[in-house]
Amino acid sequence: MTEFEQFILDHGNDDIPSLLLSRCLYPDIDLKQACLYIECRRKIKDKVPAFHAETGIRYVSKLSAEQCSSEATARFKAQVAAEILTGNASRTADTPKGEEASRADNTPRAGKIADLTGGMGIDALAFAGVASEVLYNEMNPALADATAHNFSLLGIKNVRVTSHRLISMHAPQSDGMGAAATLAGPGSDTAIGGILGDFQPDLIYLDPARRDSSGSKVFRLEDCSPNILKLKEELLARSRHLLLKLSPMADISAVSKALGPQVSRIILVASEGECKELLVLLDGKHQGEYLIQVHNETPGRQVESDFIFAPQEENRAIAQYAPSLEAVRQFPALFEPGKALLKAGAFKLISERFGLTKLAASTHLYGGPIEALPPAGADIPTRQDALPAGLGRCWRIEQVMPFSSHTLKTLGSQYPPMDVTARNLPLTSEALRQRLWGKNSKGNKPDTPSPNRPNTPFVPGEPAPSPGERYHLFALACEDAAGRKERLIFLCTPLPLSPVR
Repeated sequence: MTEFEQFILDHGNDDIPSLLLSRCLYPDIDLKQACLYIECRRKIKDKVPAFHAETGIRYVSKLSAEQCSSEATARFKAQVAAEILTGNASRTADTPKGEEASRADNTPRAGKIADLTGGMGIDALAFAGVASEVLYNEMNPALADATAHNFSLLGIKNVRVTSHRLISMHAPQSDGMGAAATLAGPGSDTAIGGILGDFQPDLIYLDPARRDSSGSKVFRLEDCSPNILKLKEELLARSRHLLLKLSPMADISAVSKALGPQVSRIILVASEGECKELLVLLDGKHQGEYLIQVHNETPGRQVESDFIFAPQEENRAIAQYAPSLEAVRQFPALFEPGKALLKAGAFKLISERFGLTKLAASTHLYGGPIEALPPAGADIPTRQDALPAGLGRCWRIEQVMPFSSHTLKTLGSQYPPMDVTARNLPLTSEALRQRLWGKNSKGNKPDTPSPNRPNTPFVPGEPAPSPGERYHLFALACEDAAGRKERLIFLCTPLPLSPVR
């Protein structure tokens, strides 16, 4: 280990501004670079543990460390790539997930992948595990050099490193040579043919930069760099399959319309229900309907779950509503879809496919029996046709009350501040929390007792929750199948944990 590497380890928890002011104490250390490395290592500690564990990894900028893929999402993209390379890319809702994973895991590395927007190389590193050869291209020469060093340090031998800025072959160049020319200079503007050379990829991957020249975030495809809309046909001419990583804020329907009929699958990659990445798979020979896939991973529990559907399935689906408002009050459990599942837009299909009851047309929450929902943290639901674990939060409904001033006043006096959700009501969740417990109230602390009657439920005579049980209050506009409406409050606790098998 070098003196520089040891310094980074020794000062990994130091205050950066104070460390920068202590130059005189460390005359043999480049403190500016050391502080950059320390900050980058902090950013990738949980996201890329393999890099954090290796002290010889080189870093170029905090931005590249912030924006790089996590090891988990990179592994999933490699899994998608493996499906393409082995000819198993046409997943449907009926494809057994375990069978797909088995086919990918047991297949020897084959095929070639070109990562044309390499960054720190986390995705290229994962691709190297499923492909016979990977071409990594990064427009920043310094970052490309650092990544080449890192690949060598990690023993990766099947990745070819280049550094060019990808542009359209029709784009004019200031030197008048034309973009189709192969330019040898690192970081030069080069068309796809110049970057690939004799490399013939089976899959091209791009993660366009989502910041403009001023550093502001952008979301539209045409504002990203490189401009995928201008390059799409040139890319498809060199590879049948394209895999794009876009902003998780991008609109699915707008993306599919802009990229055209070659879109075969749109994947929302989630962690504990939160959308982290939006992937778009294009197939040059595809002309039919595309699939939407919500893929969720639960960190620390090795739990993966998928929800796959076609947009037309949602259009045809018929949501189930309760026969009466009294039936709404009798539900024992409630399912709250995660943001990724909500973004996918399968609002009616969740009800139809899993037998859950939608609480209202515009309230995307669902009631049902406890056995239809996976316990929090479980990998296997208690019923074969139950909703896969991890796609949202599941709650046990402890009490149902009318939404009224009296109810709110009583709840506010008998319960400590807790997390609240207001849907389809003329007030926000934050406004409801303030109405219950005042402006300075915050979310529930698991072991916080009620100020008046510690851990006492709203309904006298019922058993008190155990210490540490976390409440969540839902205030909702509900309706039944006949269109009758009522505003209700659901006091909930998480479904109990179930051990992973």
